[in-house]
Amino acid sequence: MSGPSTHPNLVYYVGDTILIDVTVTDGRGNVLQLAGVDAKWVLEDPLGNSVAISTLANGQIIITDVNGGKMEITVPAAQTLTFAPGTYRDQLRIKTLADGYVVTQMVGLINIKPSLVDANPMA
Repeated sequence: MSGPSTHPNLVYYVGDTILIDVTVTDGRGNVLQLAGVDAKWVLEDPLGNSVAISTLANGQIIITDVNGGKMEITVPAAQTLTFAPGTYRDQLRIKTLADGYVVTQMVGLINIKPSLVDANPMA
């Protein structure tokens, strides 16, 4: 697996579902097969508090293509409804279960913007 890539700055609004598609690669940039891996994604608010933790175990990370190295990270709208606007940081770590190798795959910034008052919650 490669060292962390930095994703482009992402923008979501309070009350949006966060959905991030990821392709996991190795140190040479080759797609990593996702059989026998674990994954954990953490989102920190501007004060450094973890406000979302997505894992395979909690169903907020789903492997969408094992051989193609593709996974999808999700944070439900009901959860982001509690987020304060600001610049958040995220980190995705992958662990290969066969050898216990852990690496940060992706990091970046996510800008959470305020929603219009009458836009939340979605009816």
